[in-house]
Amino acid sequence: MIRTSYQGVSGSYSECAAKQLGHEPVSCVTFADTIRMVEGGKADVALLPIENSTEGSVGEVNDLLFATSLAIIGESYYHVRHCLIGTGDEEGVRTVYSHPQALGQCRRFVGDRERVPVYDTAGAVGMVRDIGRDDVAAIASREASDIYGVPLIAEDINDVFENYTHFLMLGRGAAPRADGESKTTVTFTLKHEPGALHTALWALRGLNLTRIESRPRKNGSFEYGFSVDFVGHSDDEEVRAALAELEKCTVLLRMLGSYELKQVAAV
Repeated sequence: MIRTSYQGVSGSYSECAAKQLGHEPVSCVTFADTIRMVEGGKADVALLPIENSTEGSVGEVNDLLFATSLAIIGESYYHVRHCLIGTGDEEGVRTVYSHPQALGQCRRFVGDRERVPVYDTAGAVGMVRDIGRDDVAAIASREASDIYGVPLIAEDINDVFENYTHFLMLGRGAAPRADGESKTTVTFTLKHEPGALHTALWALRGLNLTRIESRPRKNGSFEYGFSVDFVGHSDDEEVRAALAELEKCTVLLRMLGSYELKQVAAV
């Protein structure tokens, strides 16, 4: 079985996503730890949430794409169905613990209750159990409720039912070419000059871009690196031509991987 490192504790959505893939989950404290596990040979794949359909991108994971030596070998989508978990009733809950992404995905439901952001949704359930107050609850998965023995108060509390998290799988080697459509991810940096981004995007004009993300380079100069997904494989003639043109106008261009294009499954 494929050993897959993920950030969080048992019952987290990342663990649920790994199990959905049929993988053996390996818990890690941080996103960077998931990558180190694979680099050190202690896991086969790192599973990282890159974006959510409701709350947008996960900044820390996007930053790691610029630093990792691993390749993207696949992607998957997990349907996130949040639950309110605690020992009291819904009307009596005054304080809600969860990961910031989960709190944002349940903004309308949480309303004016006090929000306490924590590192992990499932970990929030453990905190609520240890606090032992009926007016405190967590937002997490049904699986976390079962694991920590804390009752479900309400289910499907996210503001948008069609709430999906997009995961990337990172490994030590390139993925074999899939029979169906492929997706490719690249990162690049540009000269800090007028028209640089326009020129870079013009180089990709013939490709179907599915995601573009800008991240600060953390050098205090308000310069940015860019991560782009597009449909196609790096072996395709039109992709090779576009990347050759892109390379001419970038400071640094890196091809992170070509892998099977996955669609969001209907629920």
